Amino acid sequence: MRSRFVMLAAVLAALAPQLQAEGYALAARASSTGLGAELTVRLSDSFNLRLGAGGFGYNYSRSVSSIDYDLSLSLKSGTAALDWHPGGSAFRLSGGVLLHGNKLTGRAEPRGLVSIGNHTYEASQGGIITAAAEYDRKLAPYATIGAGNGARGGRVFVSFDVGVALCGTPKVSVSSSRSTAGLPADLQLEVQDVQDELGWLKVYPIVGLGIGLRF
Repeated sequence: MRSRFVMLAAVLAALAPQLQAEGYALAARASSTGLGAELTVRLSDSFNLRLGAGGFGYNYSRSVSSIDYDLSLSLKSGTAALDWHPGGSAFRLSGGVLLHGNKLTGRAEPRGLVSIGNHTYEASQGGIITAAAEYDRKLAPYATIGAGNGARGGRVFVSFDVGVALCGTPKVSVSSSRSTAGLPADLQLEVQDVQDELGWLKVYPIVGLGIGLRF
């Protein structure tokens, strides 16, 4: 994963000598893929290249299948997109690839009785439960529709995008610090419950807002 981000940085470095001639913009961006920065390079009157990187971390608590988890969400991503601006307008249609290392981890330490799968366990029998969900597919195609042209207009610009990335269904794992009889089979049922709850992320939503400067 790290090597792929290094490759993205190398592409940015390779483009640097052309920026002055072609026109470019730098923007800060907040989106469903994280907080980060984005570089726009003008290719022609109607086409721009955008490269970005970002990340975000968030901790929260949530009950999943009757188990209370302390969850940690980690977003890490890099993007490369080709923007089409019909007639050089601010409106744009974009297509590209999303390189990401998004991951959700959870830890639960039940107290008293806890329902796991088809059975009820004492806290000492269930042990400490850990869960994780991450994508096998780290490189995903995406498409967006939006507004904002980093290569044309005044000094300051605002951009907005909405679309989807085809990431595939996250892979879920659930384990316990105990090996109580019957528990492994019930934990597999928990895996299915969590998998079902995260199924909507197969088509990952992309919504982003940026503000930048043209050079």
